[in-house]
Amino acid sequence: MPYTGNAAPAFTSAPSYPLPGTTTLYGSGSSLVPTSKGLKDGSTQFGVPAQVPLSYTETSALDQSQPVTDAPGATAALSTAPLAHDIDVVGIPTATLRLASPTAMAAQGDGPRRQLVAFIKLYDVAPDGSIDLPHRVISPIRIADISKPMQVSLPGVVHRFRKGHTMKLVVSLSDAAYKNNDLAQLVTLSTSQKAPTTLTLPGKLSVTAAAAPARVAAVAPAAAAAAGAGAGAPAAAPVSSAAELPRTGGSARLPALALALLGGAAWVRRRRTA
Repeated sequence: MPYTGNAAPAFTSAPSYPLPGTTTLYGSGSSLVPTSKGLKDGSTQFGVPAQVPLSYTETSALDQSQPVTDAPGATAALSTAPLAHDIDVVGIPTATLRLASPTAMAAQGDGPRRQLVAFIKLYDVAPDGSIDLPHRVISPIRIADISKPMQVSLPGVVHRFRKGHTMKLVVSLSDAAYKNNDLAQLVTLSTSQKAPTTLTLPGKLSVTAAAAPARVAAVAPAAAAAAGAGAGAPAAAPVSSAAELPRTGGSARLPALALALLGGAAWVRRRRTA
């Protein structure tokens, strides 16, 4: 909140806390949308080696100046479209997640040390791709039974998501500020019409998408050449007829990691049946 001199405009109040009502966003493909109608199924597979942090949020008690980072293939995420207006989040967001992992499922009966550890966080992503993690706080969880949906409380925040920014719900399997998984893990985050991943924000909020920029229609080469021939204009460059698929950000090393994890899962099963 900008102000000059008197700081009072930077503060506000509410008659009660928590704020009345909630706003739920639903997973649809790789997106978070404000309606539960017409959701698209989607899943993301991601993984980490044992005890190797591939995400960085802070150096606890020492440094929060370094950028927040996640290695490709080490997280799963769902994002809103760019916001149409500023949105103030005051309180404790919650998330419902559905994860699957053969390795975690086979090992979780051995006790907490073998259970899957995950880190849940809510990013504010600017149009240039820079990440703001409010106060550098995240929710580390240990999952006792991965076969069930997980209800996760995220850290309480007072944060303004600016117009044009996106909200990004991120699930990571490691963090440099915490003890990480004892086993290498390959995990799938899924969402569907019947069982969606959700992010619930405190308060009645209007999470709407900013208007998309106007699209410029492509001109076929033959038409461009015909139009420009009479005026002496050069022909337009050829337009490719094949659309490029969106990049997923996955790592080329994941297939090798998957093979290693399958070997680890087989070792766990042999040890449990020995």
